[in-house]
Amino acid sequence: MGKTVRDESTASAYWAAVNTFCALDDVHVIADAPVGCYNLVGVAVMDYTDAVPYLENLTPTSLTEREISSSGSSEVVQETIEKLQGTGKQLILVSSAESEMIGSDHQGMLAMKYPSVRFFPSNSLGENEWQGRDRALAWLFDQFDDGRPASVEPGTVSIIGPTYGCFNSPADLHEVKRLIAGAGARVKLVYPFESNAESIAELKNSAAIVVMYREFGTALAEKSARPFVHAPFGLEESQAFVREVARLAGDPDAAERFLEEEKRTTLRPLWDLWRGPQAE
Repeated sequence: MGKTVRDESTASAYWAAVNTFCALDDVHVIADAPVGCYNLVGVAVMDYTDAVPYLENLTPTSLTEREISSSGSSEVVQETIEKLQGTGKQLILVSSAESEMIGSDHQGMLAMKYPSVRFFPSNSLGENEWQGRDRALAWLFDQFDDGRPASVEPGTVSIIGPTYGCFNSPADLHEVKRLIAGAGARVKLVYPFESNAESIAELKNSAAIVVMYREFGTALAEKSARPFVHAPFGLEESQAFVREVARLAGDPDAAERFLEEEKRTTLRPLWDLWRGPQAE
């Protein structure tokens, strides 16, 4: 997979939280953020890129000068929560740099009035995108783990990492799934894509975990207490990856057959180019 490329010019932990939480189909994010670029992905009509679509499950409080300079954001946050309580989704309130600078801390208010609403302080000014994603994914596990002991299902692998805002993430995920199947294992959970908040406990029930990107996801893999491996980059790492997944959760014989077939088919065009006259 290599080094992750982002689809946005900014790189704060606020975007880390939005891009992580909004990938869950049973979550609705309330962004305690001002009007403008902080919430365009939630209010704009057209998509920006393939990796940053229009997010139907993001609602900003759209802070104005009044909230920033005098009244604070507590009132507008409560109004936004009231509007969204009937959606049937898990509400997560996320702070932005602006709401943090004016001292908005909604933990106490939520505990008294809306105990089902979770609050995630993004620490937008103190952490970058990758630190924020790492913390957001681990925070979700703390919030939604079922508390029961692990019940490991042999032969299964879960994937951590595919989120919004990472260029080529769908293609990366497709290839990792293909390699896992080639190793003789079965994908149990793709998190946060293809999953929801309530399914996060399944991570600890996987025989092994694949962390898609090296920049984030490792903290959650460690919390799950399952053996994990990072997705590969290049031919040598891909071969080692298939064998390691087979050792942890698959079938080593099936993995060797898969690798032989890959050399005969997928890699054949590369071999032909390397040995052909154009390589002279």
